[in-house]
Amino acid sequence: MGTRETLGLVDKIVILALKNLLFTLVVPGSVGVYLPLILARTRTSASGLGFALAILLFGVAAVSVRQITLAYCTQCRPLP
Repeated sequence: MGTRETLGLVDKIVILALKNLLFTLVVPGSVGVYLPLILARTRTSASGLGFALAILLFGVAAVSVRQITLAYCTQCRPLP
């Protein structure tokens, strides 16, 4: 391999890494964090029972995702 071919390969790897970084961090971060902040900007925060219920539902969802992922990883079965 010549120097020019090696630089072309390095450039392709760098571009691929930047694309992966973009779609791994930036896109989900904007959809999962920034978009809800925009939507909830004018709403007042929940208090008391509503807040406790929201935290409980969030915890149930997190545990469910963990269990599904764990079952997939240990049994090597495809997720539905």
